[in-house]
Amino acid sequence: SWWNASTASSRARRRNGEPALRVDGPLGAPPALVTAFDAHLVRIAVWGLASLLVGALVLVRRRDVGFWRHFGIQAAAWGAVNLVLALAGRAGSPPSAAFLWVNVGLDAGYVGVAATLILTGRRFGAAGLRGAGWAIVPQGLFLLAADLLYLAERNWT
Repeated sequence: SWWNASTASSRARRRNGEPALRVDGPLGAPPALVTAFDAHLVRIAVWGLASLLVGALVLVRRRDVGFWRHFGIQAAAWGAVNLVLALAGRAGSPPSAAFLWVNVGLDAGYVGVAATLILTGRRFGAAGLRGAGWAIVPQGLFLLAADLLYLAERNWT
């Protein structure tokens, strides 16, 4: 599995100063030590997969061209990007504190852009803008929370 495939890189990250977290195994499996970066990537991957599935489900179930179509497109697209970034991150090294703080600013910016889409859609009666905005709000908030949690795990707050 992709989680077990990088045990060596996880050990290398711990040697390079990445803190280890104790995580209970699923379905009664023994606990494991993982790095904070590994835990962060798993959170992003699970969120990405959930967003992708929700977006796809909305697109399949709702055939309208307004609110729900744009909501589904945004949820699926953000989910796919988050999933790809989390999987690609397994091969890389943990980001710096400066990079993460820039990400925190971008995450807050996503929420601001989403609010602008929602308000503009309301003002001009554009259901698609509102749908896109409401799909982006939880993306920005989740990424903001995930990045702040990782910063806290690294004691970079």
